[in-house]
Amino acid sequence: MAGSQDMLIIVVMMMMMSSIFSVIAGGGWFLTLPQEGDKCEGKDDNGNYVIDEDGKCVLNECDYGYSISSSGKKCIVDEIDDDSDGDDDPPTEYVYEFIVKEQSAHTDKFNIHITDIEADGLRVTSEQLTIHEEPEWAKCNSKAGNYECEGDVYGMIDPEPIAPIDYSDLTWSAWKDGQGEVGTKLLTITMPYKVDIFTFDYFRPKYVPGWTIKENGVEVLTTTKGANADVPQPSVVTYTIP
Repeated sequence: MAGSQDMLIIVVMMMMMSSIFSVIAGGGWFLTLPQEGDKCEGKDDNGNYVIDEDGKCVLNECDYGYSISSSGKKCIVDEIDDDSDGDDDPPTEYVYEFIVKEQSAHTDKFNIHITDIEADGLRVTSEQLTIHEEPEWAKCNSKAGNYECEGDVYGMIDPEPIAPIDYSDLTWSAWKDGQGEVGTKLLTITMPYKVDIFTFDYFRPKYVPGWTIKENGVEVLTTTKGANADVPQPSVVTYTIP
């Protein structure tokens, strides 16, 4: 009788241990199941796959140069421009904005004085120049006795001698104190080609401002103001556009 009870106990214990092992095995299997957001292997070599909320492996994104198709199941090559060389057409005009970054040293009356503007060695024309803040001290001023202003034209682009021997041959446009504040777009030059070098002649170094120069809306150069000095006259400054 005792032997039969012992056998029964052994059978019951074995059944209990079997149940425990089944629970542990089942729990381990559940814990190893992929979770939502986990990476997984898909069919398209150009795509990255993840597990979705339903436990399925789905296409999530494509490599650079590819986009997910409308079906959402594969990656397709991005479309490119029809240009054979892949380049955009060059601009038909180049617009250069001159924005005051740093005020000139100037005096209590006089501010920026520009006597001449050249683009790649050619004097800028009235059609190419736009003034955004009128020079209130003088549209065109000159010294008496030599070359003087001609007609209703800005002194900075009138036909003064291209290489004046004496400063009294200069004509200039002059802004007064209180004008040309930092951040002011003073002038714009529009050219049919990209300019390499602008050359500005100023009446004195102390009338040279610091500029922020933009090409077609993009900043390409910043400069500093001139020295607080009266000579040389004119003070020639070149701006090389990258």
